[in-house]
Amino acid sequence: MTSDWNPFDGVGSEDLINHLESLKKKDLDAFFELVFQSIVNFPEDAILDSSPMENKKQALQRIIKHFEETEDYEKCAQLKSILDQIIKNGEANLYRDGK
Repeated sequence: MTSDWNPFDGVGSEDLINHLESLKKKDLDAFFELVFQSIVNFPEDAILDSSPMENKKQALQRIIKHFEETEDYEKCAQLKSILDQIIKNGEANLYRDGK
């Protein structure tokens, strides 16, 4: 398997969202694991995404809470590092935009 492997190649956005919603209902641990892997393998996508910083913060805090509840503290630390980068990037954007 190469680093370019993507399990969702050829899957449209609507199909992907439906798959994730289904997985979330059927196997919450697998859902959070998939989300975790996506974030840590592509942190720049999470950090630079155009979604409001507050939405990204809330989502990551919810994911961190899940891994705290399952006592997977290494994953919590990785996600916290990305969360800190999101906050730093968001604050830099606010400063740059003069808001």
